[in-house]
Amino acid sequence: MTRSDAADLARLNDRDVLVTGHTGFKGSWLALWLHQLGARVHGVALDPLPGSLFERAQIDSVLTSDQRVDIRDAAALRAAIARVQPHAVMHLAAQPLVRESYLHPAETFETNVDGTINTVAQALWCSVSITSRSLSFKRRSSTPCCWALRMLSLIAICSMRSP
Repeated sequence: MTRSDAADLARLNDRDVLVTGHTGFKGSWLALWLHQLGARVHGVALDPLPGSLFERAQIDSVLTSDQRVDIRDAAALRAAIARVQPHAVMHLAAQPLVRESYLHPAETFETNVDGTINTVAQALWCSVSITSRSLSFKRRSSTPCCWALRMLSLIAICSMRSP
């Protein structure tokens, strides 16, 4: 971690941070970490799966607020962000399961692409200072279609204003 990274993290102390996908594996860990850094953590996600890290680690106990919102629903997402008025939005909500993506490709695309667009657009609409996207992909093929999908996966939008 660089000094710049440490300074950015220190700026989250005593700030409201909204985490999308906080009921998932990565989102649960991020919520715990942000809480340890002194942030007021708010979550927006679908219901957690039974036996998930969210349930086992009792992540709800470190949250300032916990909202069940589908990120594909722009109006509901905007209302959730407006209620929190966060300094930062950390976007981790996604449908990450490969088998599920084969069974339900349209829903996966809507969640991962349209949901990301909704999250960024609604965060900007609500004048959020920082918006970041968790990036994760695995190289499955070198076909043009897969390269295009990988490029979509690499989209990271950061808009930062001074505090």
